[in-house]
Amino acid sequence: MIATLALLAAAAPALGQEADGTIGGKATLVDGDTVEIYGRNFRIFGIDAPERGEPGFGTLAEFMRAATEKGPFFCDVVDKERNEPEVAVCWMRVDFVSEDLAESLLERGLAKTHPGYRHLRPSLIAWYEEVEAQARKRCRGLWRGLPECRGQE
Repeated sequence: MIATLALLAAAAPALGQEADGTIGGKATLVDGDTVEIYGRNFRIFGIDAPERGEPGFGTLAEFMRAATEKGPFFCDVVDKERNEPEVAVCWMRVDFVSEDLAESLLERGLAKTHPGYRHLRPSLIAWYEEVEAQARKRCRGLWRGLPECRGQE
């Protein structure tokens, strides 16, 4: 997965420019699963994350602030919904390595998978579900409140 993302990052457009549906630049968190890059909103493919005012949003926002300070984000549009932000697979470049944003959020328990886009990229959603299952098993983030996680730290 990381090797694939490294190839995508190498082929990514210059910051702020779009090439083949991919745009890159400094990202800002709009809400739980939406980022803004150069005035365009992108819904992060494959996840459902806490929105402002919901439990877990503060931790998510802290992670995103720290991530955006480390380097640019890139989003590759995979679907355009009517009257909604474009749906995109997004990754961040950190220390010359590209990380899938959804995967990073799921791994930390900061989001859950959203299977509604399975038809677009079924193998990627399947991978995200595996990552989420590991976070749940380890009682990370949103999963800490589960009965089987209480008392674990």
